[in-house]
Amino acid sequence: MHIEISTDPSCITEQQLAYIYASVGFGAESDYIGRPDLMAQLFGPGVFGCFALHAGEPVGLLRAFSDGCMVAWIAEICVIPSHQRMGIGRLLMEAADEHFGGLALYADAFTHNEGFFNACGLRSRAILTACARAPLRHQAAA
Repeated sequence: MHIEISTDPSCITEQQLAYIYASVGFGAESDYIGRPDLMAQLFGPGVFGCFALHAGEPVGLLRAFSDGCMVAWIAEICVIPSHQRMGIGRLLMEAADEHFGGLALYADAFTHNEGFFNACGLRSRAILTACARAPLRHQAAA
């Protein structure tokens, strides 16, 4: 299977993005559809996005934030379930690695995903604890 990696956000539509996020359990598609400027906000200044395309269709994505000087943080990496375990996540991580060069690279991982990040060269750190809350649901303007 040939996978193309693109850093051009115009290669993915709002609907395709919503499908990818929902397919990996990041909310429902309706959480993303129809939000004004969603794509510009998700992939705006200071955000690195890369997209895995199979036959021109997005099957995965990675978003990362960086100060461009010292550190980059993987916000999310998502591959639709039908395309998981085919090396696509690794290709996305390689694109981030290439983009960020020698910067320190961090990611929060669900416990069942630690092995993936370890295989990509990120090491678990016992001194770090991830603290989180679920995102607030988008509220439509009245």
